Amino acid sequence: MRPALIAKFGKVPMLETYRQMCIRQQKAKAWDAGLLWAERGIALYGSEAANADWVADLADRASRFRQKLGDR
Repeated sequence: MRPALIAKFGKVPMLETYRQMCIRQQKAKAWDAGLLWAERGIALYGSEAANADWVADLADRASRFRQKLGDR
């Protein structure tokens, strides 16, 4: 998917799916699933995100999920 997006747009456009799934998992208190979605999004964007803020948002969410998982 990533190569096709880069070929078409030159960068990876915003993919709301990863952020939305993080939010859903957070509301469900499913910290491990939320971390998985955040890490998937970060890996997909890599250094090719059209806006670095999207990656930073997912990294912040991943950090919070890791904290929650450590608090168990």
